[in-house]
Amino acid sequence: MQKMRISPSKLSKLGNCMYQYKLYYIDGWRRKQSKAIFNFGHVCHEVVQQSISQKFKHNPSKLFASKWSKESKKDLHYNDNDSFDKMMNMGEALCSKIPDALSGITGISDIESKFEVNMSGIMLNGFIDFTCMYMGKKTLFDIKTLKSVSPFEVKMSDQLTMYSMANKIPNVGFIAMFKNKGNPRIEIITGRKTKQDYIDLQYKIKKAVNDIAYRHYPKANNKMTCQMCDYVPICFGTKKEVTAKLKQVDIRQHTKKIDRERKTALLW
Repeated sequence: MQKMRISPSKLSKLGNCMYQYKLYYIDGWRRKQSKAIFNFGHVCHEVVQQSISQKFKHNPSKLFASKWSKESKKDLHYNDNDSFDKMMNMGEALCSKIPDALSGITGISDIESKFEVNMSGIMLNGFIDFTCMYMGKKTLFDIKTLKSVSPFEVKMSDQLTMYSMANKIPNVGFIAMFKNKGNPRIEIITGRKTKQDYIDLQYKIKKAVNDIAYRHYPKANNKMTCQMCDYVPICFGTKKEVTAKLKQVDIRQHTKKIDRERKTALLW
């Protein structure tokens, strides 16, 4: 019997908006152009992981420049204030700070380690960026590239709660790479997950799975969520705007798998 599988990326869409989940996983809607900022974050992520795995033997700025250069050949969407060259300069400046920023981290292990755990018939699965000793505690870390962060970010992160619950390690954190113009910096932000965090996440996942089982995909109708969503043209735009920004890909095989999971959830 096909079990429902929930990854951090799937959990993010379920948490943001059930309709967003449907448009992506069921209907196959995708952006025509990838966002440059996402690729930038992915390259920074790779540089951090490669730097720590190789114990900082290579210059992280040069490593970023080498990897980002390959992105110049891709058809990417840049925000109004961004360009390939600006992001190259930002990435080099940001990655130059990796060795000093991570100097307090020791005992690094399980880089990009896969996990899978059965939660009452729902399979939670994903990859943890790395595990290490930090401030004398074994800690799970996720690498994020962003402009700002809430002081409650770690506490509110369902992704970190999932990592913690799956691996039975309460101490978690973000390697936060701030791409602020004029002040790029890296901060380590940590917190501790509790039993109540696990209970809250389990409730949230079970509710989402129940909605999927009964094909209930309500829209978030939340200003902040909608402003950040790729699917604004579908919900609020015209057919012309949809055609200009989005495309529908063939995901029939994936959709069949999702439907098998949905039917299993009906029996759950």
